[in-house]
Amino acid sequence: MDSLSEFLTFANSPSLTLFQKVQGEAIHVNGASVPLASMMVAARFLKNPSHILVVAKDYRSAESWVENLESMVGEAFVRFFPSIGLKPYEKKVPFEGVLEERLKFFRDLEKNESPFVTVCPLDSLMMRLPEPGFVARESRNLKVGDVLEPSSLRPWFLAHGF
Repeated sequence: MDSLSEFLTFANSPSLTLFQKVQGEAIHVNGASVPLASMMVAARFLKNPSHILVVAKDYRSAESWVENLESMVGEAFVRFFPSIGLKPYEKKVPFEGVLEERLKFFRDLEKNESPFVTVCPLDSLMMRLPEPGFVARESRNLKVGDVLEPSSLRPWFLAHGF
């Protein structure tokens, strides 16, 4: 075998195939290191490609999950949904790039037809999100060469919190 991905695809180790037959259920892995748990998720994904959601305990752990999974199943099949990194009562701006990364996730989710593994820290799931289709419905598409009167954009910007 030439790669870890090939090994995981054809391995029949009981610890790696533990989650093979579980369908549509939440699985809690406790006591396993992130690399071992990542191998178990990767083995399942490679043998039966379907959407998988991994909820990590914190941001640092989620980054470790992403690194491990990308090395096993490939970057094209792993998405990271970052948390804002703020408490609900904090009136600060999120870290640079976080909002863009979250929007990119929703774009990929809407446009990508192939399954992928999503990794997110627990606190990113605790935050309220807009309903499906909200971003597409509220977006304003501009193309190169469009000519717009600045005053016509003002109501749209004000309605969207700018």
